[in-house]
Amino acid sequence: MLDKNKVLGVLMSTEDNSRKMKNIKANPQLSIIVGGLKGDPSLQIDGKIKILVDDEKTQAVEFMLTEHPELKEYGVESGAIFEITPNWVRHIDYSQDPSVEEMEL
Repeated sequence: MLDKNKVLGVLMSTEDNSRKMKNIKANPQLSIIVGGLKGDPSLQIDGKIKILVDDEKTQAVEFMLTEHPELKEYGVESGAIFEITPNWVRHIDYSQDPSVEEMEL
């Protein structure tokens, strides 16, 4: 069952036979950086990926479609759904003081 009290998590979808799913099954660890171009703020995340199945997948799809109904056009119900649970996060914004914030989760 999805934990609606979770402080931070990301749901994503992909095709069951995608290269992404093959890589996740081989190694469920994640490192990702979002932003940071031309001095824009960035978010860095390290974490673990869990492939959702059965009731968890159903709940995740319902949540995703409630928040973003346009995802129905992409066939989110028929693909694989996975959840990213961060264990470390860094936010960088050089226009702020402090400019770097890190969290171990």
